Formats: sequence, structure tokens, C-alpha cells
Amino acid sequence: MFLWILAAMAADYEVVELGTLGGKSAAAAAINERGQVAGVSSTAGPEQHAFLWEDGQMRDLGTLGGRHSFAWDLNERGQVVGGAQDAEGRTRAVLWSGGQVQDLGVLEGGNASFAIAINERGQVAGFSQAGNGETHAVLWDAGKVIDLGTLGGSFSYAIDVNEQGAVLAMSTTPTGHRAFVWQDGNRVEVGPEGSVWSSAFDINDRGQVVGSAPLADEQRMVGYRWTPETGAADTFSIGGDVVIVAAINEAGDAAGYGTISAARPGIIEASLRPDVSPDFQAMLVSEGEESPPEVAVHAFVYRGGEVLDIGTLGGAHASAVDINESGHVVGSSARAGDGRPRAYVYRDNAMMELPTPPDTSAGASDINDRGQIVGSWSYEGRRRAFVASPCGEAGSPDCSGSRRAREPGTR
Repeated sequence: MFLWILAAMAADYEVVELGTLGGKSAAAAAINERGQVAGVSSTAGPEQHAFLWEDGQMRDLGTLGGRHSFAWDLNERGQVVGGAQDAEGRTRAVLWSGGQVQDLGVLEGGNASFAIAINERGQVAGFSQAGNGETHAVLWDAGKVIDLGTLGGSFSYAIDVNEQGAVLAMSTTPTGHRAFVWQDGNRVEVGPEGSVWSSAFDINDRGQVVGSAPLADEQRMVGYRWTPETGAADTFSIGGDVVIVAAINEAGDAAGYGTISAARPGIIEASLRPDVSPDFQAMLVSEGEESPPEVAVHAFVYRGGEVLDIGTLGGAHASAVDINESGHVVGSSARAGDGRPRAYVYRDNAMMELPTPPDTSAGASDINDRGQIVGSWSYEGRRRAFVASPCGEAGSPDCSGSRRAREPGTR
């Protein structure tokens, strides 16, 4: 239970642990411009409950009468979406708003659903079971559950929804999987021309999409940024053969991570996780390599058609999972020496380790345009959520005094 303050190169950050709902662990999912944080925490019992944290207080958002609930996203009105169990143990997509929880419903004949993203108009994207047993991406809009369909397979799910109501989704196909954008009843496949499959991770309000896809020979996976006006995708790598592009801002700047040297063909699909740096070493061992080569993974920024390698904190691996409108990037990086993953922010042309307890493993997961960052650290089987605020900026703490520890949620 700490509040940490550290002078970190060009910027100071105050890091506040958010506490829990009575249990041992908590994780933050998202932060809005008001500094409200949505996430999930264990309770005094064995349950996991969604929470909304604001002004030093963590509020239990409750369930639909069941044991568990999970928050995934929130908007500037403080509306939170995710999933909650009902009295029969079914997980349903929910909207928490104004102290009330609303079951958003399911496709006809289905039993379960989950909400992934919400925009400022209150449109919610996620997925739902259908009556035929398939799972489809859906948009909840003005009380309706809209089936976004698939690309010929039996499974699809929504990733995000922008302010124009365009939904980014993934779908299985008869031969693999592909990303698509749904808007006003139309589906458009996205990704590099000629790629046999594609994955996508983020969409901005201009409709630009970022993701990853293999080249035609499937021996190298590149990053891409797809633009709706042209229907074309820029492709790029960081020097190696696997790239994950996790986030894009409104200027079209993207952030991600990838190998800077060859890993091995044939393990590409196993690396498609935008939330953590992939464990290429473990994947190589699982593929039968007795002495796998060292694989370095670096974070990067893609801006103006150029890839900038922003490196690591001195260790072999780094991931980048979000980027704000100022181009600040957050993620997790192994540090030199012990190789322990640590939360970082990249700004002012430098990667800075955020001031979290030194003997923990930590990572940042989201950043708002005020520069506030959320993430979590882990130790002894426990997990704690934190919010890091830049010092001395508008609406932020002045962080006067030396580094100190206090109770969670205090200033």
C-alpha cells in the first residue's frame, strides 16, 4: 500500500496504489480523461468484482445477482462496460451508469455475452452467443443488439468502437481469421493486400486500423496501418520477423513491439497478444529447439512512415500497448541485471521506468491525454493496480517533497 514519488529524468510521477475491494488483488483496465479508473478486484470472499476508482475511492460496481463481474472499458461520462454473472451463473454484457447496472442482452437464442468497448455516444461493442451455438461480434445501440456477423466462420468478436460507430472486429474464416470494420451494416476486411490472414488491435476516430499480418509466404509477420479512404495498408517491421502493432492515436501514430532479429518461421500466430511482450523463448522451446537463440523484442513508434525503435529498459524485451495524443507510449520492459518486467512511459525521447515498488513485476496498460497512466504490479502471488500522474501539469499533483510511502488513494 503505497504512494510513490520519483524524479524520472524529464518528468516526475506520483504513483498511487488503488487498493482492493477487500481481497488480495486488483487490476486496472482503463482510465478516462477525468482520471476515473475501471478494473476488477477480488473481494473479501472468493469473488471478483468490477470497480470504478475516483478521487481515492474504489467503488464496487456489483453483479447481476451472481458471484463475479469484470470491467473492461469506460467513457468520459464514467459509464463502464464489461460482464457480470446473473443468479444463474451466466455471464452477460453489462453497462454500469449512474450507480445502476444494466443487462445489455444477448442475440436471440443465446445465453451469454460480454462488452469490450464503449464510445461517448454510449454505443457498446462486444460479443454474444447466438441461438445456433455460434459466437458473433455485436453492437449494442439504442436498446438494440445488432449482429455484426462473421467472415464465413462461426466465431467473431468486437475489439473497439470509435466515435463514428465503426466497430473493429475479428472473425474466423473458412481458412483462418481476418480483421474487419463494420459500420452501418457494411463489413470491410482490413489488412495488407495479399495476406492470407490478419489480426487487428485498435481503431481511431478517422477509421484507421492497426494490426499484424503475415506476408504472402507466411515466413514473416509485419505490422500494418490501414486507412479507409484508400483501402490500402502501410506495412513495416522493426528488423525482425514478428511485429505486433497494439495502438493508434488520432494523428495516425502507432505503437507496438517486435523482434529485431529473426525468431523462427512457424510461430507467428502464437505471438498475437497485444497486452504483453510475447515469450519467444518459450515458444521456440515448445517447437522443439534444444538451444533456442536469444530473441530480442523492442518497443517502437510508427510515425510519418518511419519506425522509431524506442528500445527497452536495458533488458531483452519490451512491449508497447498504448499511445496518447502527445505520442507518449506505455507498456512493460525488462530491465538490465535481473530482467524483471517494469512499467514504463516513453516521452521526451526517452523510456523512463515508472516508480513502482522495486521488488515487483510491473506493467502499464493505458494512458490518457493528460498523461495519467494505469497499470499493475505483482508480488508474492498478489496483484495491485496503480495510477501514475505526471507532476506539476494542469490538474495533476505538484509532488513536492521527497519520495515517500502512504496509504493507498491518499495525496
